[in-house]
Amino acid sequence: MPLAMSRNTRWKLKTKPKVGGLPKLLATVFALLLGSAWQSANAACDTSGANCNCEPDVIPFPNSDLEPGENGQLPISLEGDEVESIGDGVVLLRGNAELVQGRQRLTGDELRYNRSTDEIEGSGDVAWRSPAGDWLQTDSLKVQVPTQIGEAGKSEFKMAARNGINDDTESVAVQARGSAEQVFLEGAGVTRLRKVVYTTCAEGQDDVMLSASELELDQNTGRGVAKNLGVRFKGVPIFYFPALSFPINDKRKTGVLFPEFGSQTDNGFVFGIPWYWNIHEQMDATITPTWYTERGAQLKGEVRYMGEKVQGQFNGEFLPGDDEFNGEDRFLVKFEHQQRFGDNWNLRGVYNDLSDTEYYNDFYNDVDFYSVFFVDRQASLNYRGDWLNVGVRAFQYKAVDTGFTEPYERLPEVTISTNFDEGPLDIEYGLRGSFVEFSHESFLNTQRLDATPFLELPLENTWGFFKPRVEVRHTQYNIDGDNFLINTSDAFVNAMGEVEIPAGFTPFSELNDTSPSRTAPVFSLDAGLFFERRARWFGRDAIQTLEPRAFYAYAPEVDQSALPLFDSSEITYNNFGEIYRANRFYGADRVGDTNQVTFALTSRIDDSETGDRLLKASLGTVVFLKDRKGLEGIDSRTGLPFAREDNTDGIADVLGEVHTQLGDNISAYAYVQWNTDASNVRQAQFDFNYNDGGRFLGVGYRYTDNSIEQIDVRAQLPITERWTVFGNDRFSIRDEENLETEVGFEYNGCCWRLRLFYQNRVRSTSNDRQSFLAEFELTGLARIRSGL
Repeated sequence: MPLAMSRNTRWKLKTKPKVGGLPKLLATVFALLLGSAWQSANAACDTSGANCNCEPDVIPFPNSDLEPGENGQLPISLEGDEVESIGDGVVLLRGNAELVQGRQRLTGDELRYNRSTDEIEGSGDVAWRSPAGDWLQTDSLKVQVPTQIGEAGKSEFKMAARNGINDDTESVAVQARGSAEQVFLEGAGVTRLRKVVYTTCAEGQDDVMLSASELELDQNTGRGVAKNLGVRFKGVPIFYFPALSFPINDKRKTGVLFPEFGSQTDNGFVFGIPWYWNIHEQMDATITPTWYTERGAQLKGEVRYMGEKVQGQFNGEFLPGDDEFNGEDRFLVKFEHQQRFGDNWNLRGVYNDLSDTEYYNDFYNDVDFYSVFFVDRQASLNYRGDWLNVGVRAFQYKAVDTGFTEPYERLPEVTISTNFDEGPLDIEYGLRGSFVEFSHESFLNTQRLDATPFLELPLENTWGFFKPRVEVRHTQYNIDGDNFLINTSDAFVNAMGEVEIPAGFTPFSELNDTSPSRTAPVFSLDAGLFFERRARWFGRDAIQTLEPRAFYAYAPEVDQSALPLFDSSEITYNNFGEIYRANRFYGADRVGDTNQVTFALTSRIDDSETGDRLLKASLGTVVFLKDRKGLEGIDSRTGLPFAREDNTDGIADVLGEVHTQLGDNISAYAYVQWNTDASNVRQAQFDFNYNDGGRFLGVGYRYTDNSIEQIDVRAQLPITERWTVFGNDRFSIRDEENLETEVGFEYNGCCWRLRLFYQNRVRSTSNDRQSFLAEFELTGLARIRSGL
């Protein structure tokens, strides 16, 4: 029966359970963001770049006050100046017509809803807001709900950001906007749009605009296909693609990605077309043919895989006949695999290869890359248990530069460690050990077995600790001396104490013991006290501690002159913790004789409420009670004996270290090693960092006696709401030259970004690399980079 027309009539209709086609309308148009391929579209103002003052437009997003029906479906509310039932289940609304279902809202001059066919039709000034917050304005709309088939006329749209929506959300940010001459809903989540214009710029700013003659979006496959896709900047055409396929959601899809292009001084114009291959849910690949006008064609590939207990990545690059490198082939290979077996086993493999030392300099314009002289290959299998740890590793290097000799291969290396804490009187005991075979085509080849059983009695309390410890380190060698010839052109007295040997080449085994060993006991005693008091730190309540600590170590002198030297060197105190070492040598080849006492004092200041560490300062030194034997033994490279002078210093270097947090934005670190014998600084490190949003300042200083003295400054400062100046400089004070410099400006246009900067860095070749670079980024699209 027809209904009489009335004003401001409100109806509640119960809907049948079904898949709604109406919410799909703008959800499909949302795919214009180009999904993960252009995933930075929602990051128009990246905190790593310019000052973040690009506030997005918003779409009102109120919730309906209508409660769900008995079937759980939200009811539909119809409202208009005039409401009429015109038969066959059709409801006609005229004047301020409105349909509301939850957060979904459809308005127009005239709306028709047909309950029997589930068809909605709107005409006049039609506006629709989807349940996800997307907004569409059109002159006509018609859609059949069950089949999702319908169409809309000339339309304008706004895409809503999909993050942070909840029941209390009243508005959503606009992530993209645009227009289309026609919108076709072809069912099952497939949508075609004709004459599309799209942008991520805010309302009123049309700096970057995309256009396509036709765009097909398939929500089922997660793919979008554009025809005649063009990009304009400030109204000027800058890109054109006859056809482009791209993902429209977070799922990975096989297809061509956005091209990579730019120019550099040494390489000329660079153009690459990445092709993405979604091999499997847990495996993908990217293959990128790339053309360098100054060098030739290059093929780059990347394969990634990841599972619950496995992950890995392969990278390969090949450029045949580099025109700028004497026509030589250039290549790079990187592979890493990690895998866990159960809760205790893990496997790791690494393989690297490189054609030449200048590869990174030529193809990676990054100040963090320098010439590479060696690449490593290794494989390891490790077991980690409650009381037992075992590792097996194979390790080798390849010399990229034939002028350098590779380090020793370790094929294999086996390590073992045990620790038990259930002995009598709570004594802890265990074993540390290793077996390694050192292999080299030009040096001594040796097998080494190292074992260190230990006992320790840890007595600990809240006010201090007392830890006596004793260990015995035994190291045994098996040297392949028959196949290694010693150059005896200069007469010498060998390590066995024998008299001069005639000039010539003599097998190592005829002059030296091929099975030398050493057994050395080491005793240590570690003790410390803890004192604390309440304090104030820059207006904050704090707890300050005072922690005196003494560490005593004794090891007798043992003859080690017949032992080869592979991986041992004298301690250099690169960090404060090394002051508590009982062995003054790194590695297993040497146990240093000593009778020493370490004295140290540490103070900490912690926030009494949060427990945050505000300051930690330590000062300490080692007092030697006897002279120490200098490093001596057999040089594994030549097979000849060597000996260094004994060490007679009574006091080792004085070490000082400070960590501090000055407020929420400032941190500092300092480390100094003072040479008491020469009364000078042996090494020092200072770091200062200020980080307050877009403002950053970092200053670093490095000093190593007779080697390095450098200062490193990094800064970023917004000078207006859109302009930021940035730069970094690493300067060698010793060499009086800049090692690397970068300075530039950045303008953030919200939906585009421009960076202008100058780079200079020292190369391994005679000429420095200087570049004047411009980087132009269309937010969510690509970067154009050029060098002069």
